[in-house]
Amino acid sequence: MKTLDLFDHSAKNEMKIFFVHLAEITRCDGKVDENELTLLHKIGQKFGFTDPEIDKLIQLKEKVEYIPPFELAKRFDHIYQIMRIILADGVMDECELKFVKHFAISEGFDEQQTQNLINILSEGIKNRKDEDDLFGEYRNIR
Repeated sequence: MKTLDLFDHSAKNEMKIFFVHLAEITRCDGKVDENELTLLHKIGQKFGFTDPEIDKLIQLKEKVEYIPPFELAKRFDHIYQIMRIILADGVMDECELKFVKHFAISEGFDEQQTQNLINILSEGIKNRKDEDDLFGEYRNIR
């Protein structure tokens, strides 16, 4: 094992913090749906986490400070992932809507951009559109 493997790289640490926020969304409505858990594991694996790491991060309930990325594409991706989690059970309740709006504003989107983003993503995800296509749509109306 390399010495560097003993330490988390800053990019991995950023992804862990973001993932904890994704897990928090699943608890927003008081129950964690099986589809939400499956999607969390899929996203966690995409981020390079092992299943035990994913399970540990899902169980983490303490608040962690989130620092949004600078790049628009990464910020868009974060909101996209949040919307995928929210819509995994087919329902977006008031708590989840409030969470995604708050998160988008913390990402640097203003209220109008946030509403446009939520509309594009909710329709696009329901219609199984590709994330890159949705990002293009968002950039065109921005």
